[in-house]
Amino acid sequence: MSRSPGSGEFNLLVVGFDGLKVTDANGCPAITDKDLPEGSNSGFSCPVGSLAAGAAKSYDVDATFDLGRTGKICLPAQSTDGKKTF
Repeated sequence: MSRSPGSGEFNLLVVGFDGLKVTDANGCPAITDKDLPEGSNSGFSCPVGSLAAGAAKSYDVDATFDLGRTGKICLPAQSTDGKKTF
């Protein structure tokens, strides 16, 4: 029986755009303004670590939403060194 390898170390980014601003992600440091993705207004980097196949991890996230605008959220996974986004 072969075992499926885990994911390897990675972070989940929680990033707000336009009318949606992420104000907190429990246990996750804020992404500095200079490191935010282009066009975003807020973001947090959540350390997931290595995740086994079929496993899950969750984070409590707070955000505000401007009802007069369209809001977007992006949840990319990124290598811990920040060099690769999946």
